[in-house]
Amino acid sequence: MSLDVRFHNFIDRHSPLKTPTQYVERKAKENPFLFKGVVVMNHLFRALSMWAFLKFHKASMNTKVAFCFAGSLGYRLTIETKCAYKFALPSFAGAVAFLVGKESLPRVINGAAFKSIKSLGNATLNLAPLTGYMIYIILTTSYDVDNPRCGCP
Repeated sequence: MSLDVRFHNFIDRHSPLKTPTQYVERKAKENPFLFKGVVVMNHLFRALSMWAFLKFHKASMNTKVAFCFAGSLGYRLTIETKCAYKFALPSFAGAVAFLVGKESLPRVINGAAFKSIKSLGNATLNLAPLTGYMIYIILTTSYDVDNPRCGCP
């Protein structure tokens, strides 16, 4: 038996996450609606993490966007081909949507966007990518959970 197979078997046998993983998988099958919420939250966490990188890293925005897009595309074309849940490119799209809508969302929440037609129009345009992103992750998550592939719950 090769070293990589022995190493994998060792990890599989002694992983402290084996029992919790089996428990979560069982609960996900029992309550798909709750599992959909968990997957949506995972999408949001990944998008916000990438947003933080785009917002706070010191490199130029063009460099950061190119880096994030290339990494997301590479991950999608290699790793995610084997997985039911696609996070890489939606996370990138969500991060960009958060960047575009970052000023308009508080203005809608506090009512300032409704003071004039122009401010409402600007808020609507700025929030369109974020709205589209949210609709996308909710619909794809619902489909992916209801139509499992590759042994995912």
